[in-house]
Amino acid sequence: MQKLSIVIPIFNEQSAILEILKRIEAVALSWEKEIILVDDCSNDGTGWRRFGI
Repeated sequence: MQKLSIVIPIFNEQSAILEILKRIEAVALSWEKEIILVDDCSNDGTGWRRFGI
């Protein structure tokens, strides 16, 4: 199976990141998706949040 890796840099995106992740997951592909979030020292708690989709 092919794999698609998606790297998303995030900074203070706590209010938007969950919706972004849901939209990525909603895209139908025959490939496995790997989503990598890279937090750049957000001060709104983005980096500490657990994302369950």
